[in-house]
Amino acid sequence: MDSPLRVGFIGTGTHTNRGHALYLDQDERVVFTAALDPSEHQLNRFSDQYNISNRFTNEDDFFDSALVDAVVIGSPDAYHFSQLRKSVHNKIHTMVEKPVAANKEELDQLRSLLDDAEQSGVVVTSCHPRRFDKPYMWIKDQLGPLKEKFGDIINIELDFSYHKPTKDGLHTGLLMDHINHELDYVNFALGYSSIKMHKLFDNETRYNAVGQRADGISVMFTGTRMLNNSTFSEFIKIRFARGVVRVNTSTGLAILENHDHDYPKEAFSLSTTKVSGTTDYLGRCTSVNRNFIDTIKGESQSYLTINDLIENTRVGILLTEDGIMHS
Repeated sequence: MDSPLRVGFIGTGTHTNRGHALYLDQDERVVFTAALDPSEHQLNRFSDQYNISNRFTNEDDFFDSALVDAVVIGSPDAYHFSQLRKSVHNKIHTMVEKPVAANKEELDQLRSLLDDAEQSGVVVTSCHPRRFDKPYMWIKDQLGPLKEKFGDIINIELDFSYHKPTKDGLHTGLLMDHINHELDYVNFALGYSSIKMHKLFDNETRYNAVGQRADGISVMFTGTRMLNNSTFSEFIKIRFARGVVRVNTSTGLAILENHDHDYPKEAFSLSTTKVSGTTDYLGRCTSVNRNFIDTIKGESQSYLTINDLIENTRVGILLTEDGIMHS
């Protein structure tokens, strides 16, 4: 039997724990060997939970320790790229939270760094769990039959409504934090196409952006963090030539509007389809983290390509800094 994969964590906050550690801890191929955080209180709380004895508050000491084969980077955005670079140079497989880079200077260096990782056999991936979420998977799987019924896709809208931020100043804006998910899913569901996008509005609690793909499909992305409760509501709307499909991922209900017929809306639950279910955070986070380990072990390919990582990073940086992106 192969030796367990030694996994470490950079940034030991709530998101690292809920998005990665809880799921990796269930994988028998993994052992947690080190953790890094400048906050000793946060570091000790996390490390005590998982019995991690090697605890670091200094980044260089962490990388010099040679205690990890793989690392999860869950630090604030501004540190992602520099820590990824150190990780790649130390030949450590890396799951880096989005965004992978935080400004144009880092973006210009990203492809070269990812190419170096690939040539060295170092796995680099990020976290885009919608690819594994049942309602989003259902939409992708049903696009063929839906196009036969309603014609070509005209536009796609993605929308979310989340709870108010628990901390101030973690991100430059909601767009930078989230548009990578929206663009990633559109490319996953529809296939890659170059796109021209414009920022309409952005602050820490709301963003709006629109774009036009080279294949003629337009996109609109909207998100807010204004709810008083912890609900995570997400919505998908696809306009076809002769109809509309709307999906609420929390309820698993898809509403079909046939513009060719004069009768009431058809409605059915995703639970009646082959890829049934509502949003399942446990399932989709488990799949993201499992794919990371599977790829390292050579049992699967990474669900994200180098081009995915770059385009998902570019969109947030360029729209934040310039208000426009053309890929």
